[in-house]
Amino acid sequence: MPPFLREYIKSLVTFVSKSTYVFVLVLLVVVFASMQLNTLYQVEQAGFYRVTAMAKREVTPDIINVTIGSKVEGDNIVAIQEKANQSVNKTVEAIKALGIKEENIKTLNYNVNPVYDYEKGTIRTYSVDVSVNVKIEDVKSEDNLAGDVLRVAAENNLNEVRSLYYEVSNREEILAELKLEAIANAKAKKDQEAKASGIRLGELKNVEDGYANSPYPFEYRGIDAVASVSEQDSTKAVVSPGETELTFSVTLVYQIL
Repeated sequence: MPPFLREYIKSLVTFVSKSTYVFVLVLLVVVFASMQLNTLYQVEQAGFYRVTAMAKREVTPDIINVTIGSKVEGDNIVAIQEKANQSVNKTVEAIKALGIKEENIKTLNYNVNPVYDYEKGTIRTYSVDVSVNVKIEDVKSEDNLAGDVLRVAAENNLNEVRSLYYEVSNREEILAELKLEAIANAKAKKDQEAKASGIRLGELKNVEDGYANSPYPFEYRGIDAVASVSEQDSTKAVVSPGETELTFSVTLVYQIL
């Protein structure tokens, strides 16, 4: 082996060894610092007792938000825009005739795009995509107003249900009440556990909000029935919110005497 090659290999091995040593040293420092922080956290928490409780309530959503839409394709961009506009305008008028306020009806999107033939690298046709959102307030299951909205939309070619979800109008008020109930439940739980374990607890140091849940988006699966309503008037989508559960949890932190 030539002398210069031997010296190069020797210097390379020395460099790798030093790099490995530095890496291991840095890793040990990080691990040690982490252990110290964890120990400090445990020491700070050692003198406190934490108790978690929750409260829940069954509620009936009284607001339905539904988004309906459609996509129109064609070679004549002006013609498909006119067709889309007519569908939207007729749908809005039909929804207003159901008693829904105009301010609760809004166009979410109106997009005009070319449709490409990627193999040929040319524009094949054009499309207009429209979506309309409707907010239905004071929902009553017996009225089935949401079903009527879907029906008149389908009759005017807005036959895609793109989203449908429920809300509770007084959600914040209910959650505030549930928080107080959860605190009361946590205090009762604290008394029971302290008595059973013999722990002497001092004053309340902190109240930590845990989580609150609310009605979540609900995927509506009755699209086929709605789309066929123009062909068969007896077919009618039934949209009922049913009941949902609101929950709230809290954690109380007490000093241990």
